[in-house]
Amino acid sequence: MQDAYFVSENGSDDMGDGSEFNSFSTIQHALDFVSPNDTIFVANGRYSENIVWPVTDGIKLIGEDRETTIIDGGDNGVVISVGSGVSSNTLITKFKITGGSSISAGGIYAGSSSSPTFRDLLITGNQASGSTTSAGGGMHFGPSTSLVEDVIITGNYAQDAGGGIACGASNGENPTFKRVVIANNGAEEWGGGGVYAYNSQPQFINCTIVNNTSPNGQVLSTSGGSYPTYNNCIIWSVPATTSIGSGTGEYTITYSSVYGFETGVTDGNGNIGSYPVFTNHNNDDFTLQEGSPCIDTGDPSTELDPD
Repeated sequence: MQDAYFVSENGSDDMGDGSEFNSFSTIQHALDFVSPNDTIFVANGRYSENIVWPVTDGIKLIGEDRETTIIDGGDNGVVISVGSGVSSNTLITKFKITGGSSISAGGIYAGSSSSPTFRDLLITGNQASGSTTSAGGGMHFGPSTSLVEDVIITGNYAQDAGGGIACGASNGENPTFKRVVIANNGAEEWGGGGVYAYNSQPQFINCTIVNNTSPNGQVLSTSGGSYPTYNNCIIWSVPATTSIGSGTGEYTITYSSVYGFETGVTDGNGNIGSYPVFTNHNNDDFTLQEGSPCIDTGDPSTELDPD
């Protein structure tokens, strides 16, 4: 039997039973209380928590709205850490994830062969810092086959690499990103202001990766054994840079708009090098205007966009 439980700022972990009118007050308490395949509905509000996901599969954690249902790590650790025992049946959706800060990750960490589904999140204002190996300001993945879709990752920072996303040590288990915006993130020492991959092969499909900064690979950075793929993506940088990425790994970019980089990356594989014609990139509106060269020029083998 699948049950539903509720969390609100006005609830009580001591007196509440998790029902709609007698809710819990913290997400962590609800997670520790529920059984596999249960659903937790979280009301709008700010929840100051550093959540450690229990070894309970199939929990659906659902916020009310990703702009106003906020989980704030208070610069006191990773906001959400997901370890082993969690499959794609687990869902985290409709939250703003902010205030995460630790050596190994900022907003979200998923590893140890956990593969939760992340959907409709805003991940912003997180950092991985404190070490020359700190990576994954927004999200950091170890071995994981997670699906990340319809997520915005913006304004995050990593001291070493992967201001937006870091993917590593996959052991053949790699996340997939669909319709994800990775914008205005930054990284320092190794690079990859947007994305850093090490010993992993993540896939990016229909993603927008723009305005990320780093002195060593503004957008993408890789290291040994990494072969990330980008299909139907927009990869853009202002000001223009002479290199799209850095490191010792390789990346494959197909049917994508790659603007502001060396001309060689746009040769073949269906890539174009034209400015995408965003609606208003100065105000972080990366939707496409009518007449954009990116419209109807993606991979012909994929489903048609319903525009």
